[in-house]
Amino acid sequence: MDTQNGQLHDNRIVFNDTSSEFSTAVNVGPETVPSSFSFARNRWLNLANPTPAGSTPSLPTAETDGVYGGDPMAPIDAAHVWDFAWGKWIVNANSTQESVDIANYQSFRRAIAASGAIFQPLAPDPLVGIWSSQAIPAATIQLPAFSQVILIDPSNCANCIGTLGDYDSDGIVDEGDFNIWRSAFASTLASADGNSNAVVDAADYVLWRKLTLTTAGSSSIPDPAPIMLGWLAWAAIRRRHARQVFATSPSSVPQSRTQAPPN
Repeated sequence: MDTQNGQLHDNRIVFNDTSSEFSTAVNVGPETVPSSFSFARNRWLNLANPTPAGSTPSLPTAETDGVYGGDPMAPIDAAHVWDFAWGKWIVNANSTQESVDIANYQSFRRAIAASGAIFQPLAPDPLVGIWSSQAIPAATIQLPAFSQVILIDPSNCANCIGTLGDYDSDGIVDEGDFNIWRSAFASTLASADGNSNAVVDAADYVLWRKLTLTTAGSSSIPDPAPIMLGWLAWAAIRRRHARQVFATSPSSVPQSRTQAPPN
């Protein structure tokens, strides 16, 4: 099969375009399909002619957002975004926080690794071991210095991340997930945070219970521990009391009266 679908993205390429050292940027000889190649966001510099015109390579297809010429030591501030069939791998190799805009961010889930989990980006399913996932709250992702983010597209990799409510990541929503939720209650354990609100709370139990009811009878579904029920009841009473206090205007509150002592 002819060489095709090659991708050259997010690289810094320094070359010396002389007759003895450089001829063309890409081998487009026999047994290749040049029109299938993809080029994006590469930084090119020709030491022999560092101008934009002198550093622009001859490519078989047009490049997207390429940079040509300039300072060979200039930093690359933007985080690198690699696109795969399963989603996106984003790496910030800078010493400062960087922002990345994600188009159609609602379609992706952020993969969260558990202890011992392995990431293999070139595999059809890149996540090995136990992983959980979180919804992406906004189109812009903030990456701390020297960090990475793995975004899974469930529509293209349905088996890459666990099922919603599958807190122990065994592929089944069952009582084992309840045990994980119970032990993680009131913590920030991402794998048990079903609604991705950054805390394991009653809403995550409700989400798990609804999903479990579709495959099990109600008698087989455990209830939260009494201490959790007490906490939930106390929180509900506090909220109801707060609503009543704020709903009552000062003019409607009876005023106390003190009668004067008899003469």
